[in-house]
Amino acid sequence: MKNVLMISVLSGMVFSGGPALPEEGEILEMEEIVVPPLRGETSPREVPAGVTVVGPGEVERAVGGGPADLLRGRPGVVVRDPFGGGRNASVDLRGFGEFASVNTLLLIDGRRTNSPDLSGADWSQVPLERIERIEIIRGSGSVLYGDNAAGGVINIITRPGGGETRWRASAGGGSFGERRADIGGAGGLGAVDYSLGASHRALDGWRENSDLRSLDGGGSFGLQPRPGLDLEWHGHYHRSRYGLPGALRESDREIHGRRYSSFPDDRMKVEDWYQALSGRKEIGKAALSLDLSFRQRDLESDLRSSRYRDRRDLEVFGANPKAELELALGGLTHRLTGGLDFYSARSGQDALSFFGMDYYREGKVRRTSIVRETAGLYLQDRISWEDLVILTAGWRREWAEYDFHSRPRPGPWEADPFWDPAVIDDSLRVSREAASAGLTLLAAEEFSAFLSFNRGFRFPATDEYYSIWAFPPINRDLRPQIWRSWELGFEARPLPGFTWSAAVFQMDLRNELYYDPITFSNRNYDRTRRRGLESELRWRPLPELTFGIDGTLLSAEFRGGEYDGNRVPMVPPGTARGEVSWRPLAGLEAVAAGYYVGRQRFLNDQANRYPRLGDYFTLDLSLSYRRGDVRLFAGAANLLDREYSELGAIASFPEERAFYPAPGRSFFGGAELTF
Repeated sequence: MKNVLMISVLSGMVFSGGPALPEEGEILEMEEIVVPPLRGETSPREVPAGVTVVGPGEVERAVGGGPADLLRGRPGVVVRDPFGGGRNASVDLRGFGEFASVNTLLLIDGRRTNSPDLSGADWSQVPLERIERIEIIRGSGSVLYGDNAAGGVINIITRPGGGETRWRASAGGGSFGERRADIGGAGGLGAVDYSLGASHRALDGWRENSDLRSLDGGGSFGLQPRPGLDLEWHGHYHRSRYGLPGALRESDREIHGRRYSSFPDDRMKVEDWYQALSGRKEIGKAALSLDLSFRQRDLESDLRSSRYRDRRDLEVFGANPKAELELALGGLTHRLTGGLDFYSARSGQDALSFFGMDYYREGKVRRTSIVRETAGLYLQDRISWEDLVILTAGWRREWAEYDFHSRPRPGPWEADPFWDPAVIDDSLRVSREAASAGLTLLAAEEFSAFLSFNRGFRFPATDEYYSIWAFPPINRDLRPQIWRSWELGFEARPLPGFTWSAAVFQMDLRNELYYDPITFSNRNYDRTRRRGLESELRWRPLPELTFGIDGTLLSAEFRGGEYDGNRVPMVPPGTARGEVSWRPLAGLEAVAAGYYVGRQRFLNDQANRYPRLGDYFTLDLSLSYRRGDVRLFAGAANLLDREYSELGAIASFPEERAFYPAPGRSFFGGAELTF
């Protein structure tokens, strides 16, 4: 009841989640843009799903933070940043808690970025400065994208090229020793366009051992050698090193305070880069396209607290041919989309310690290699009648093959009684189908509604199937996660400058994948259910003022097995986001944003035995002033200096609550020059 009351109170505040303000005299309208996650040019109003677009204006006025921070409090979205620097942030769509990163699919310019293991999506692959907009499609995306899309799809669109060449440079700094610098530009010449950018970030951190250093660079080139033929290249390089302060036990918090870390020497290094090449050829009412991508990530972890060190490498190759065809049959317009998705992911791990024994002086104790290859066929037909009714139906079949190889390396550790000389060479195969059907009604410009049904799947991640510490190492009893869902929603514009959209949904899952802290193994729940209400309201009563509210009510519970009737951990029953944007003078904009997240069960508390993680409300402020080619900006995060945690877990040995404290009040400011 408290969560519902808080959301109701927030609804009355002068807040807004809308896009950048139009010029004076214009009427606020929803952006009619293409939505690449649908693998075709589609207006958001025509999509049989909840859609939220974070537009260029909202991206530009973001002060500090990272890409994930732009999504806080959006309908159906919960963001968790356990260490406060953005590097390890996760985005949870529709309540998957601990396993949000493998149930939310992250795309960058339409390219799949989720890793084949439990590390999921990496939100640091593209810095904030290179983002044009972010598109959120809530609900199952299995038909078009296969694995990892249980909660939905998020697509980050980077800044495009074209037009007159313009460059920008910015610098800023703030609390906890944060420093940033960025330079980039975009333009075009004839049939060629380009966009380039490079940035550096340094952060000393709010908690002990929460520092971060990162370097990014990337861009895109487009070529249109003749009408109807488009070629494009995207690439990005990322390097970072950072501390891992870990969870803070309740007993340590009482003694040492919220900034303390029990793991002052645990470190991580990451080097990650990708390239993507795409081509599209239009042939009358048809179009053929091919996307090729390659990613390489090298990671080194040095966990001194457990005397463990390893090096991991990942190579992912993707090939995605697609065909589109538009035709008219019996007074109906059909838009067919079909294709093949193929991915080959090769991951390797060099273990430099064993059972916590301090042998890692550059000696390799064990080499593990896992190859995961997936192939998916999909077909979708979008049938429209008189631009009033749209029926969307799709089907997908996907196959996955896993090959596991692990061999010990000779060395002095062989004399240790705990040494495990096991050699592993094994493989397994799985396959599943997905299907969807959606009906969209476009009654008028002022009203649209949709109803959709989906069936989907998620294959186990490589480290859910395999662990050298388990017996047997490959868990063949683990089954793919499957679900069925329905969703009903609408968008209404009853008054000029006023937009309200809402949706209700239900999702029934079988074999939901999770980690069992009692048996120390990955398992399947029997059945779980998620029900929710998502709402997004925007109103612009004056040319210089907008306000509104985003809210979510969500229930996630077990419906069978030993936890029957309990709540799923780390799923809040309610969230809300509010934002007011005010432009009192030309070029000056002030923004106030408030976020509320309800109480949640701790990770590892499937039995619901412990008190819940506390709810919290935070308030952020930002100020931006542009005059000519110069923009000045400043902001404050957690202005009320609330003490809260976005993530918590039940620690073992001894068993007690542990927290990941969020940063206190912080400030950030800087300047940008365009030339």
